[in-house]
Amino acid sequence: MLTMIQGRKLPGLFEIPSRGPLFREPLSPIIPAHSNFRAYAQDAVLPRMELSPTLPPLPPPGHRSHANRLSIIWEAYRRLEYVLNITHFPQAVVEFCTTNLPTRPTGSSDGDEENGGGISVVAPAFKTGRSIPIGKPSDVDRVLRWVMEYPLATVNHMVHLVYPRTADFTLQEGKNKDDDGEIFRWVVWSRDENTITEAQDTWSESVLIMVQPPWILTEADLDWFIRTNHLPVEKPHRRLKSNERLWGKVWDMCAYKRAHWFVLTTYWGWVFGCFSKRKYYPVSIRATRGLTLLVRMDPRIHIPRDSI
Repeated sequence: MLTMIQGRKLPGLFEIPSRGPLFREPLSPIIPAHSNFRAYAQDAVLPRMELSPTLPPLPPPGHRSHANRLSIIWEAYRRLEYVLNITHFPQAVVEFCTTNLPTRPTGSSDGDEENGGGISVVAPAFKTGRSIPIGKPSDVDRVLRWVMEYPLATVNHMVHLVYPRTADFTLQEGKNKDDDGEIFRWVVWSRDENTITEAQDTWSESVLIMVQPPWILTEADLDWFIRTNHLPVEKPHRRLKSNERLWGKVWDMCAYKRAHWFVLTTYWGWVFGCFSKRKYYPVSIRATRGLTLLVRMDPRIHIPRDSI
């Protein structure tokens, strides 16, 4: 079973609906993010990603691109029987932040000296964030850089500091072994293979982050994706539709990396989801920015797979 959460545009990277005293005390004007992650998560805002002017015009709002030509064909082993969309996302965000994000100093630095990167997303009241010269994307590789250098690098460092036992988990960029490299890239957040000493560690929880450019996967395409309830059980007498090919790609990649948890993003739009133990039922989350990425990257957080 797959579970997904649906939401609309949020003003901040870590949107928290309430700004009452439940979340934070008044802050001094300039402090490091690690001194109060709960307040930082409330105010951090992803930098704007503008596209290269060399790209063709994007489809009008509300229109699909009709350009997501993934090399996926029908396979009998793939099954998608039901998709559960979760609507209480804002409340879940508030609950997670109040329960898990500390207001006291955590760690010693906003930078990640061991892995590189660190807190890179700017928040007004915090002395953090940095300008990274990535440039305006004209290909999927540069979109991937925006995703990795800002939200993923920031959340990765936050998780390491809040949950020190995740120190062996790293962001590992994958290599495509098919013909989709120009429109599809992926990153897995999982235990570093060099730190694995026992067989059971090879089955540690992981999160798969899949990236497509926003001129290939539009907002309308993302909405169509999460509205999909099933894949064809029998081989259809037609080519798979774009949403079916994308679900097939997500299914195959999650099976390949043994990941129940996944993120699909264009940087402009985000879908967070997880598969049930049998991989037939997904839970999905439609949002535009990523506090839930922090939830998904914490191996303690689970939706009971057998009960969905």
